[in-house]
Amino acid sequence: WVYFTGRNLCLEREAACDDWVVESAGSAREYAACLASLAQSACSRSVPLLTPAAFHSRRTLIERIERLGSSEPRRLTVNAFIIGGTIMLFLIATIALQALSPAVALSSSNAPSLPANALLAAACAHPNAEASVRNPEPPMLPHGLNASGSVDVSVTISPSGRVTHTSIVKSSGNATIDDAVAEAARKSTYTPKMVNCLPVQGGYVFHADFEPRP
Repeated sequence: WVYFTGRNLCLEREAACDDWVVESAGSAREYAACLASLAQSACSRSVPLLTPAAFHSRRTLIERIERLGSSEPRRLTVNAFIIGGTIMLFLIATIALQALSPAVALSSSNAPSLPANALLAAACAHPNAEASVRNPEPPMLPHGLNASGSVDVSVTISPSGRVTHTSIVKSSGNATIDDAVAEAARKSTYTPKMVNCLPVQGGYVFHADFEPRP
């Protein structure tokens, strides 16, 4: 498009110069003969012209000479069909690019499909974030059990925020306490991991500390 526009601007610029010369001199025939003579002289010499645009090509020069011999008045006109068609082409190209760009971006992503209640890909406050606990469930220990220490439970969280797997990564040394913390980790609610505003599978370490009751 840049080349096409630039080439036509060059042609219109030369045509405007021709009109100005004819209007000043008053003889289109003499000016056409002058152009033909200059072109013939330039073709017989190997020295480059200072104004190469004046003789862009043989066909262009012939069209300029024929235009000078036309009996129609030379005036600036606007072709509404060409302008309207050009605008329509640009609009169609713009709409097509806008429609294809998000489709290409989504097709190249390997992220899983979003659930119905998690369509957050359009815009989000934190495009990249690790999984986090939203509502931690307190462990339910048996009555009368006094113990101290801590337990870490590794939790695998799906893109929808559901717990898919748990495992003890740090034990308290008491199986009852470990089971209570693992159960609390499974019952807690989580926010999934976000990558480029898309929820993906992630992990979270559920931590619980215990102190002896007085």
